[in-house]
Amino acid sequence: MNIEFKGRLCRVVLSKYESERPEIRLLACDDGSDIAQASVDLPRVGCPEGHTFIKDWSENKGMLRALINAGIVEDTTIRVATGFVEAALVSVLAPHEAAKE
Repeated sequence: MNIEFKGRLCRVVLSKYESERPEIRLLACDDGSDIAQASVDLPRVGCPEGHTFIKDWSENKGMLRALINAGIVEDTTIRVATGFVEAALVSVLAPHEAAKE
């Protein structure tokens, strides 16, 4: 599945962290370069199966909205503090449509 993020057409790549939680990355469609690490693993924080945390700060500002608009994730509205920022807990909706590694 492809989405646009910060003016670049990106391929959504789903894999799993060591914790078995979904990992979401964006790669450039034109050259395969890494564009963004969309998710963040917080292994010390409880997380339902099929859910992950989205990094929506700093260089990833707007990531949550892009993934929601593309139908990749659904926002649970739960936020978890991690340092000076909060990660958004989301349900991953489209693992079967995105590229898997």
